[in-house]
Amino acid sequence: MLFVDTVGFIRDLPHTLVEAFHATLEEVVEADILIHVMDVSHEHCLKQKKAVDRVLAEIGAAGKPCVLALNKADLLTDERRRIIEQEWSQGIMISAKQKQGLRGLMSKTENLIDELQPGRST
Repeated sequence: MLFVDTVGFIRDLPHTLVEAFHATLEEVVEADILIHVMDVSHEHCLKQKKAVDRVLAEIGAAGKPCVLALNKADLLTDERRRIIEQEWSQGIMISAKQKQGLRGLMSKTENLIDELQPGRST
């Protein structure tokens, strides 16, 4: 198993950096599974998710199996948490800083691996 951490997505990236940015995502196209880590405490996380989805489509990785890790859940109000959970019900709420939800993230990732490789034991 190989984990590759790509650069974060930035909306409205200057044109001069777009090509370099896309070059860093070559690993994504080769990946069997993507783990998309989102900062759900950011006020523009909905727009950021759309930007990521657009770039994944542009590089031919839109159909990849993906685990959605909804990071910084510890910073959410109850109301904001409900909104995020409704928007991305398939996501896993985590807090990397507080080490919360990581077992659930690993479990969901392992289940996805098992689906891709029947007969594999974890």
